[in-house]
Amino acid sequence: MSKVKFILMKYIGMPIRNKLMPPVRIMDEMLFKNGDIVLDFGCGPGIFTMMLSNAVGENGKVNAADISIDAIKSVDKIVERNNLQNVSVVHLKKENFLESETFDKIIMLDVLHQINDKLDILKKLTSLLKPNSILYFSDHHMKKVEINNLFKQVKSLHLIEDKKYTTSFKKQ
Repeated sequence: MSKVKFILMKYIGMPIRNKLMPPVRIMDEMLFKNGDIVLDFGCGPGIFTMMLSNAVGENGKVNAADISIDAIKSVDKIVERNNLQNVSVVHLKKENFLESETFDKIIMLDVLHQINDKLDILKKLTSLLKPNSILYFSDHHMKKVEINNLFKQVKSLHLIEDKKYTTSFKKQ
């Protein structure tokens, strides 16, 4: 994502989305416990970073990951300013994609529509989940039919619940 697109998203797009889909309401639909290891895939400017940090507690870990260096800088500032000891910021590149079966939960919110090979990334994310772990998904830029067709192709993910803002899938 270009610097201009990131700035537009952060200062115009996100505030509009946050009014229509309040982050606190989105978080209410996702269940986290103390000690969870969570990946915030496509963390953007870090809207969920502090809430996730609090949700997983001091025994948990949040990996805020994005391909945009501007997103990484934004989240780094949040982490530093709030002294979030349980948050790591990861600048994703193809060569440093994360290790398999690492995470208890992955959140992927308003990201998939920006990715060209959507099925490939869903399969990669599924491989990052531990068995019986959860992927929380939301992307209001995509049609429900498109989302359902994509997720049906990922055989090891099974729909748990479709809520107002998020859909949860469990890795078998």
